[in-house]
Amino acid sequence: MGYATLPVVKRPRVGILSTGDEVVEPGEALPYGGVYNSNSYSLAGLVVEAGGEPVILPKISDSVEGLRTQLQRAGQLDLLLTSGGVSMGEYDIVRRMLEREGEIHFWKVRMQPGGPLLFATWNGLPLLGLPGNPVSAMVTFLLFGRPLLFKLLGRTDPPLSRRRPSPIPPLRPTPPAGPTAGPCCAGRRRATVWPPPGTSRVRYCGQWRWGMPWWCSRPAFQLSRARSWK
Repeated sequence: MGYATLPVVKRPRVGILSTGDEVVEPGEALPYGGVYNSNSYSLAGLVVEAGGEPVILPKISDSVEGLRTQLQRAGQLDLLLTSGGVSMGEYDIVRRMLEREGEIHFWKVRMQPGGPLLFATWNGLPLLGLPGNPVSAMVTFLLFGRPLLFKLLGRTDPPLSRRRPSPIPPLRPTPPAGPTAGPCCAGRRRATVWPPPGTSRVRYCGQWRWGMPWWCSRPAFQLSRARSWK
Protein backbone atom coordinates (compact mmCIF):
# COMPACT_ATOMS: atom_id res chain seq x y z
CA MET A 1 0.00 0.00 0.00
CA GLY A 2 2.97 2.33 0.38
CA TYR A 3 2.14 3.63 3.86
CA ALA A 4 5.16 4.91 5.78
CA THR A 5 3.45 4.77 9.19
CA LEU A 6 0.49 2.94 10.68
CA PRO A 7 -1.64 3.84 13.71
CA VAL A 8 -1.18 1.28 16.48
CA VAL A 9 -2.35 0.92 20.07
CA LYS A 10 -0.07 -0.26 22.86
CA ARG A 11 -1.28 -3.31 24.69
CA PRO A 12 -2.28 -2.30 28.23
CA ARG A 13 -0.18 -3.76 31.03
CA VAL A 14 -2.53 -5.38 33.53
CA GLY A 15 -1.24 -6.27 36.98
CA ILE A 16 -2.82 -9.30 38.66
CA LEU A 17 -2.59 -9.61 42.43
CA SER A 18 -4.05 -12.38 44.62
CA THR A 19 -4.61 -11.70 48.30
CA GLY A 20 -5.21 -13.89 51.33
CA ASP A 21 -3.29 -15.79 54.01
CA GLU A 22 -4.86 -19.02 52.77
CA VAL A 23 -3.57 -18.66 49.19
CA VAL A 24 -0.72 -21.04 48.31
CA GLU A 25 1.24 -21.11 45.06
CA PRO A 26 1.02 -24.29 42.94
CA GLY A 27 3.79 -26.73 43.76
CA GLU A 28 3.91 -25.86 47.45
CA ALA A 29 2.52 -28.04 50.21
CA LEU A 30 -1.12 -27.23 50.86
CA PRO A 31 -1.74 -26.58 54.58
CA TYR A 32 -5.00 -27.15 56.36
CA GLY A 33 -7.53 -24.58 55.15
CA GLY A 34 -5.31 -23.43 52.29
CA VAL A 35 -6.27 -23.01 48.64
CA TYR A 36 -4.07 -22.93 45.57
CA ASN A 37 -3.62 -19.68 43.70
CA SER A 38 -5.70 -20.36 40.61
CA ASN A 39 -7.07 -16.82 40.14
CA SER A 40 -3.78 -15.28 39.01
CA TYR A 41 -3.35 -17.73 36.17
CA SER A 42 -6.96 -17.93 35.03
CA LEU A 43 -7.19 -14.12 34.97
CA ALA A 44 -3.88 -13.92 33.09
CA GLY A 45 -5.31 -16.13 30.37
CA LEU A 46 -8.44 -13.99 30.12
CA VAL A 47 -6.34 -10.82 29.93
CA VAL A 48 -4.28 -12.25 27.06
CA GLU A 49 -7.44 -13.32 25.25
CA ALA A 50 -8.86 -9.80 25.60
CA GLY A 51 -5.70 -8.20 24.16
CA GLY A 52 -3.84 -7.11 27.29
CA GLU A 53 -0.40 -7.91 28.66
CA PRO A 54 -0.69 -9.64 32.05
CA VAL A 55 1.82 -8.98 34.83
CA ILE A 56 1.40 -11.53 37.63
CA LEU A 57 2.48 -10.01 40.93
CA PRO A 58 3.52 -12.10 43.96
CA LYS A 59 0.56 -12.92 46.16
CA ILE A 60 0.27 -11.11 49.48
CA SER A 61 -1.15 -11.96 52.89
CA ASP A 62 -4.01 -10.17 54.59
CA SER A 63 -1.98 -7.07 55.45
CA VAL A 64 -2.68 -3.49 54.41
CA GLU A 65 1.02 -2.66 54.69
CA GLY A 66 1.93 -5.58 52.45
CA LEU A 67 -0.67 -4.51 49.89
CA ARG A 68 0.64 -0.95 49.85
CA THR A 69 4.21 -2.14 49.45
CA GLN A 70 3.27 -4.47 46.60
CA LEU A 71 1.46 -1.70 44.75
CA GLN A 72 4.43 0.62 45.11
CA ARG A 73 6.73 -2.04 43.63
CA ALA A 74 4.38 -2.98 40.78
CA GLY A 75 5.90 -0.56 38.30
CA GLN A 76 4.10 1.04 35.38
CA LEU A 77 0.65 -0.45 34.96
CA ASP A 78 -2.45 0.58 33.05
CA LEU A 79 -4.84 -1.48 35.18
CA LEU A 80 -4.62 -3.55 38.34
CA LEU A 81 -6.77 -6.61 39.02
CA THR A 82 -7.00 -7.89 42.57
CA SER A 83 -8.77 -11.05 43.70
CA GLY A 84 -10.12 -11.26 47.21
CA GLY A 85 -10.25 -8.69 49.96
CA VAL A 86 -13.20 -6.65 48.67
CA SER A 87 -16.08 -7.88 50.83
CA MET A 88 -17.15 -6.75 54.31
CA GLY A 89 -14.92 -8.91 56.50
CA GLU A 90 -12.18 -7.81 58.84
CA TYR A 91 -9.49 -9.17 56.52
CA ASP A 92 -10.80 -7.56 53.34
CA ILE A 93 -7.73 -5.36 53.05
CA VAL A 94 -8.23 -4.06 49.51
CA ARG A 95 -11.46 -2.28 50.35
CA ARG A 96 -10.10 -1.00 53.68
CA MET A 97 -6.99 0.53 52.12
CA LEU A 98 -8.88 2.14 49.23
CA GLU A 99 -11.41 3.70 51.62
CA ARG A 100 -8.55 5.55 53.32
CA GLU A 101 -6.02 6.13 50.56
CA GLY A 102 -7.90 5.84 47.26
CA GLU A 103 -11.15 6.79 45.60
CA ILE A 104 -13.86 4.15 45.31
CA HIS A 105 -16.12 4.75 42.32
CA PHE A 106 -18.50 1.88 43.04
CA TRP A 107 -18.66 -1.13 45.33
CA LYS A 108 -21.04 -4.09 45.05
CA VAL A 109 -23.23 -5.00 42.11
CA ARG A 110 -26.58 -6.75 42.14
CA MET A 111 -25.53 -10.08 40.67
CA GLN A 112 -24.56 -13.55 41.80
CA PRO A 113 -21.88 -14.75 41.64
CA GLY A 114 -19.66 -11.70 41.92
CA GLY A 115 -21.63 -9.33 44.16
CA PRO A 116 -18.73 -7.69 46.08
CA LEU A 117 -17.13 -6.10 43.02
CA LEU A 118 -15.13 -2.90 43.47
CA PHE A 119 -13.74 -0.29 41.09
CA ALA A 120 -11.44 2.44 42.40
CA THR A 121 -8.31 4.43 41.66
CA TRP A 122 -5.16 4.49 43.79
CA ASN A 123 -2.56 7.15 43.00
CA GLY A 124 -4.05 7.47 39.52
CA LEU A 125 -4.00 3.70 38.87
CA PRO A 126 -7.39 2.13 37.94
CA LEU A 127 -8.06 -0.85 40.18
CA LEU A 128 -10.73 -3.48 39.64
CA GLY A 129 -11.26 -5.52 42.80
CA LEU A 130 -12.64 -8.97 41.98
CA PRO A 131 -14.04 -11.48 44.48
CA GLY A 132 -11.77 -14.25 45.68
CA ASN A 133 -13.98 -17.12 44.54
CA PRO A 134 -12.47 -18.44 41.27
CA VAL A 135 -15.80 -18.59 39.44
CA SER A 136 -16.84 -15.15 40.68
CA ALA A 137 -13.48 -13.69 39.67
CA MET A 138 -13.74 -14.96 36.11
CA VAL A 139 -17.39 -13.98 35.70
CA THR A 140 -16.86 -10.43 36.95
CA PHE A 141 -13.79 -9.99 34.77
CA LEU A 142 -15.71 -11.07 31.67
CA LEU A 143 -18.59 -8.69 32.45
CA PHE A 144 -16.57 -5.70 33.69
CA GLY A 145 -12.84 -6.16 33.09
CA ARG A 146 -13.02 -7.27 29.48
CA PRO A 147 -15.11 -4.23 28.37
CA LEU A 148 -12.64 -2.00 30.23
CA LEU A 149 -9.72 -3.52 28.35
CA PHE A 150 -11.55 -3.05 25.06
CA LYS A 151 -11.95 0.62 25.98
CA LEU A 152 -8.24 0.97 26.74
CA LEU A 153 -7.41 -0.68 23.41
CA GLY A 154 -9.74 1.62 21.51
CA ARG A 155 -11.73 -1.31 20.16
CA THR A 156 -15.23 -0.61 18.92
CA ASP A 157 -16.42 -4.20 18.49
CA PRO A 158 -18.63 -5.61 21.27
CA PRO A 159 -16.59 -7.25 24.04
CA LEU A 160 -19.07 -10.10 24.38
CA SER A 161 -20.97 -12.01 21.72
CA ARG A 162 -24.17 -14.00 21.89
CA ARG A 163 -24.29 -17.53 20.63
CA ARG A 164 -27.36 -19.65 20.12
CA PRO A 165 -26.79 -23.07 21.67
CA SER A 166 -27.21 -26.01 19.33
CA PRO A 167 -29.43 -28.87 20.51
CA ILE A 168 -27.64 -32.01 21.63
CA PRO A 169 -29.27 -35.33 20.72
CA PRO A 170 -30.31 -37.41 23.72
CA LEU A 171 -27.94 -40.09 24.87
CA ARG A 172 -28.96 -43.61 24.00
CA PRO A 173 -27.16 -46.03 26.34
CA THR A 174 -26.39 -49.43 24.87
CA PRO A 175 -27.45 -52.52 26.86
CA PRO A 176 -24.60 -54.81 27.88
CA ALA A 177 -23.85 -57.79 25.68
CA GLY A 178 -25.41 -61.13 26.48
CA PRO A 179 -28.92 -62.33 27.24
CA THR A 180 -31.39 -60.05 28.91
CA ALA A 181 -32.59 -60.50 32.46
CA GLY A 182 -35.80 -62.09 31.20
CA PRO A 183 -38.08 -62.40 28.17
CA CYS A 184 -39.92 -59.34 26.93
CA CYS A 185 -43.69 -59.17 26.61
CA ALA A 186 -43.75 -60.45 23.04
CA GLY A 187 -41.56 -63.50 23.43
CA ARG A 188 -37.92 -64.18 22.81
CA ARG A 189 -36.90 -60.95 21.03
CA ARG A 190 -34.42 -58.67 22.83
CA ALA A 191 -35.46 -55.26 24.06
CA THR A 192 -33.66 -51.89 23.87
CA VAL A 193 -33.28 -49.29 26.61
CA TRP A 194 -34.71 -46.41 24.58
CA PRO A 195 -37.43 -46.54 21.90
CA PRO A 196 -36.01 -46.40 18.35
CA PRO A 197 -37.20 -43.80 15.80
CA GLY A 198 -40.91 -44.07 15.10
CA THR A 199 -42.14 -44.63 18.64
CA SER A 200 -45.65 -45.28 17.39
CA ARG A 201 -44.55 -48.76 16.36
CA VAL A 202 -43.27 -49.81 19.78
CA ARG A 203 -44.97 -50.58 23.05
CA TYR A 204 -43.66 -50.51 26.61
CA CYS A 205 -43.17 -54.10 27.67
CA GLY A 206 -43.85 -53.44 31.36
CA GLN A 207 -40.43 -54.57 32.54
CA TRP A 208 -37.46 -52.76 34.06
CA ARG A 209 -33.79 -53.32 33.28
CA TRP A 210 -31.03 -51.65 35.33
CA GLY A 211 -33.52 -49.22 36.86
CA MET A 212 -34.96 -48.06 33.51
CA PRO A 213 -38.12 -49.00 31.57
CA TRP A 214 -37.53 -51.16 28.52
CA TRP A 215 -39.21 -50.94 25.14
CA CYS A 216 -39.91 -54.02 23.08
CA SER A 217 -38.29 -54.13 19.66
CA ARG A 218 -41.22 -55.88 17.95
CA PRO A 219 -43.77 -53.90 15.91
CA ALA A 220 -46.91 -52.77 17.66
CA PHE A 221 -49.24 -55.03 15.68
CA GLN A 222 -47.25 -58.07 16.88
CA LEU A 223 -47.36 -56.84 20.45
CA SER A 224 -51.11 -56.56 20.24
CA ARG A 225 -51.27 -60.32 19.74
CA ALA A 226 -49.46 -60.97 23.02
CA ARG A 227 -51.96 -62.35 25.49
CA SER A 228 -49.93 -61.79 28.63
CA TRP A 229 -47.49 -59.17 29.88
CA LYS A 230 -44.47 -60.61 31.62
